[in-house]
This record gives sequence, structure tokens and C-alpha cells, in this order.
Amino acid sequence: MLNHSQFSQLLPTYLRERAAQRPLVLATLIGTQGSSYRKAGAQMLFTHDGQQIGLLSGGCLESDLREHARAVLTSRQPQIVQYDLRQPDDEIFGLGAGCAGALDIFLQSANQENQWQPLACLHEHWQQHVDTRMGLVIRSNSKDLPAGSTILDKHHAYAHDGSALDVTDRLLKLYENATLNQVHELEPGIEVFMLGAKATPKLLILGGGMDAQPLAQQAGFLGWQSTVYDHRPAYAESTRFPQAERVIAAAASQLVTQIDLDQYQAAIVMSHHLGSDLSYLKQLARSAIPYVGLLGPAARRERLFSAMQDELPLLKPRLHAPVGLNIHAETPEAIALATIAEIYQALAELSRTGHHS
Repeated sequence: MLNHSQFSQLLPTYLRERAAQRPLVLATLIGTQGSSYRKAGAQMLFTHDGQQIGLLSGGCLESDLREHARAVLTSRQPQIVQYDLRQPDDEIFGLGAGCAGALDIFLQSANQENQWQPLACLHEHWQQHVDTRMGLVIRSNSKDLPAGSTILDKHHAYAHDGSALDVTDRLLKLYENATLNQVHELEPGIEVFMLGAKATPKLLILGGGMDAQPLAQQAGFLGWQSTVYDHRPAYAESTRFPQAERVIAAAASQLVTQIDLDQYQAAIVMSHHLGSDLSYLKQLARSAIPYVGLLGPAARRERLFSAMQDELPLLKPRLHAPVGLNIHAETPEAIALATIAEIYQALAELSRTGHHS
């Protein structure tokens, strides 16, 4: 399933335009056939002056889609735009697109009148670090549930003009049970796209040395929320980690008293201090963090293992040591890339299977 990292790329524009009370158009990819650049559920924004943030194709459709977005901005009425680029040389649309698939894209206005939905709800979920499950009514012949309506949760639904709607039993059942990122027929004449996105990973970086800086930077680029923790106050400086959500200076032994470990999906032990790393590993072993990485060579890992007894069986199934994909990385930036890539891969596999990779 998609995650909220894509929304973090739209967030600055949404906040800026909302503060200025300028309407936006949210474009959601609701269906694909054949080859496509993005999967259903992917989103992008168009501003009042035609700026685009994000991509739904490889860049081949967005200029044409911008014209449709302008019409939605003017009318405030939602619209479905369909592209079929499976014809040789793209004879139908003449867009010169290099894609070879069909895409259905839903355009809807987010503005002051409709309380900036569904962007406001996406923003709230991103802030609260919770998964999103949301219904977008894309087609409707009903005045009671018009196209453009948004089902925010089990109790709240709003029309595209911001008026509140009743969440009927049938609508509630669809909201709770429907497969995410697919179009579902609620009843004849009414179709709902169930948008789903997982919360972005939260990364705990245990050690604030020079090599931790590119790790926090790359995590921030993906929209991940990170915390940097170090027992050395000179390293645990927020100015050194502007992308981090939190920077904490405290003793390694105080980790579990300073932080709720179970809110994190990944932790990297990289203090370069043997005693601190040992303390971190012992505390992480008692947590539910699904991915734990240890920086350093195998000989150092074995030395740490020899000092762990009861904790080792709890930790080993989740431990990646040495950390990172084997891309022969040598520089701090390349090691950070290998580490982030391995975390991404491991968490994606965990999400797909429900089991540790």
C-alpha cells in the first residue's frame, strides 16, 4: 500500500495555499491498466496559477491534466479524466507520451468552502502518524451523496461544497470492508474510490556522529519522521539535524525512559561507542521495533553479541548487522543510501506479508 511520504511532498504547497485562502485541485489516480508510472492512490496538486506538485505519469500527461484542473478550479465540480495511451504513437490524444497504459484520474477542488477536504484530513493523519482510510465518491446520480463527496471516517462525510452528509449503514460497511485503492460500487449509479495510505515510517537514529547526518537527511527527503538520540550533548544538537523531528541528548541507559520505542518502525544503532551500542541493543531487544540495524563490521557485532544473553534471541530475528544493502558503500552518504534502501525494502516486505523479512 502507498504511504504518506507522497503527501509530505504536497504538504508545503497545501499549507501555503490554504493560508492564502487560494483553492487547490487534488488529482488522484483511481485506476490503471497496462503500464503506468504510478499506482492507484497516487496524488498530485494543481495550484490556482497552474503550478503542479507531484507526478502521476512520467511527466507526459500533466500539462494536459493542468487544463482540466483549471476547469475544476472554476466550476468547483469534480471531474474524471481518462487517458488511454496504449495505441501506437499515441494517436488518440497526440500527447507524445512515452507511457503505454490507461489511467483514470479524479480531480476535485479543495477550498475554504469545503473545509479543504480531503487535504485537511490527509494532513491530520500525517501529523498524527496514523494510516489513512478514506472514501472519495467519484461518480454519483444521487443528490444525497453527490460526486466529490468525501467519507473521512466512520462517522463523517462531506459533500464537495462542505455540507455534512449522513453515513448510512451501507456506506459504513463499504468504508470498513472495501479493498483499498480500488473503485467500488456502493449501489447502481454510485461509485466510491477507497483511498488508503500507511503512515510514514518513524526512524530512531541512536548516535549523532557525522555519518548520522546524511541518514537523517535522506529519511527527511522521503518524508519519514526521525529522532536522533546521543549521550554526547555536542552531537545531539538540533542545528546539526534540521530534518529530524526530535533531537535528544541523554545517557544511553535512559533510552526507554526518554522515548516510547514501540512508536518507531526502524532503529539504527550507530554511536561508535561500544558500551552505548550495547545498552541500545539490549533495550531495543525488549521493544517491538520490526527493523533494527547495527553499523559496524562483523567482528564488532560478535563482540557485542558476546555481551548479550537473554536479549539476543529476542533481537536477532529483527537485526540487520552489518546494516544496509550490499552496494559496496564507503562514504557516509552512500552508507546512508544503503541503509535507507534496506529499511524501505524490509518494511515494504513486512507490510506485504505481515511477517518480518
